[in-house]
Amino acid sequence: MDYIQLICEIIIALGAIIAIVSFFRSNNVKKRTATTIILNQIDEIESTLDKLKIQLSKGNLRNEVLYEINRYSCDAWDANKHLLVKELNTKDYESICIFYDNAKNTLSAWNDLIILLSKAWESKEVNISQNIAQFIINGKNDIEIQGFIDKYSGMEQVFIPDVSIKSLVVNISIYKKLSGTTTYEKLRKRSYMNK
Repeated sequence: MDYIQLICEIIIALGAIIAIVSFFRSNNVKKRTATTIILNQIDEIESTLDKLKIQLSKGNLRNEVLYEINRYSCDAWDANKHLLVKELNTKDYESICIFYDNAKNTLSAWNDLIILLSKAWESKEVNISQNIAQFIINGKNDIEIQGFIDKYSGMEQVFIPDVSIKSLVVNISIYKKLSGTTTYEKLRKRSYMNK
């Protein structure tokens, strides 16, 4: 009878040990996966902001540039930082938080600018339509109407929201890359990108 009880206790102890090892291994997998996702997103944000900086340095921050460059998402850190808070020192944690805060502010300014530009284009189209309607009412001929459309529609310029542009420029100018720093390297070593 004592042997059976001893065997049961050994089996229970082995089961507990296996459960603990499995828990720590799965937790480690979650942390490595989260770190890899964060690193991929950091790379995407940096690549996108580098493209914007290049266009800005060329004085080429036109309407279509803002639409052509794919906007990024910046939610990986908020979704996963709880897994890494114990793994990172305070300086590294703060560096990542500052990077993501700047990325969010830049994205917000970019989105605001696109919304304002969209509204400006809508206003321009309404203005064109109203003028054409007025030409028709006043009896203008088709050649005059077409001349107005060609001249006014071909103009790329619309209302330029200076405050939004300045906000975007300021956010781009204060952005600092995280890649190449010791913080980035620490993250890379904890990720699946470590080779």
